[in-house]
Amino acid sequence: MSKHRLELMFLDELEAGVEKSGIAYVPCGAIEWHGPQLAVGCDYLRAGPICERAAAQTGGVVLPPVWVAAPGNFDYHGSLFFS
Repeated sequence: MSKHRLELMFLDELEAGVEKSGIAYVPCGAIEWHGPQLAVGCDYLRAGPICERAAAQTGGVVLPPVWVAAPGNFDYHGSLFFS
């Protein structure tokens, strides 16, 4: 299986991946409380593998995750937010 995650690629692999499709996938996810049954990072935990499967089909490159703040979750411990 070929690598698609940018942080695992060597320069020649990165150049080949970009040349093949020119697509870069950016997995995003909020750090927020989802209740006692889910991890606070579960949005990315789903987005990352989805991007990797898409890149496997297209030859694209999966960039490192972008963690975003979750507006409206100020009262929930474990949520990331910015004022």
